[in-house]
Amino acid sequence: MAPANRTKLIAFMEAKALAFSYVFSGENQAIPLCMHCYIYNSDRMRLYVSGTSVDGNDSQLIGRCNKLLHWFDIQQAKQNGLHEYDFGGLSHNAKLQGIDNFKRQFGGSDRFEYNTIVGRTLIGKLSILLLTLFRHFQTFRLL
Repeated sequence: MAPANRTKLIAFMEAKALAFSYVFSGENQAIPLCMHCYIYNSDRMRLYVSGTSVDGNDSQLIGRCNKLLHWFDIQQAKQNGLHEYDFGGLSHNAKLQGIDNFKRQFGGSDRFEYNTIVGRTLIGKLSILLLTLFRHFQTFRLL
């Protein structure tokens, strides 16, 4: 898994648009069995990243904890007046079909969404141009 974008997470945190939920084991309160990180606004909560423990624990227990945590997160979102809970997308990968099926069991709809960066100032527009050039040359160099 790629490292999280710290700058982005800090920006969400400063905007009070970042939330965490987690389940700890009764035996070891230091390491969560599963954890979810969400970004949200006044209407919608979207799973940004999630993780589960792989520290030799019972994988079925961890799976059940993760599902229960989603249930509690959905209830918390409803209690806070949010109208949409987004599981963070589907993988469409055969190896992850079980996860996609779990998400679909909640009766939501599949839809395509796009993420983009828009420069609003001259400096922002130049930054995006430089980022685009950097990515282009980085890809070119790898070929």
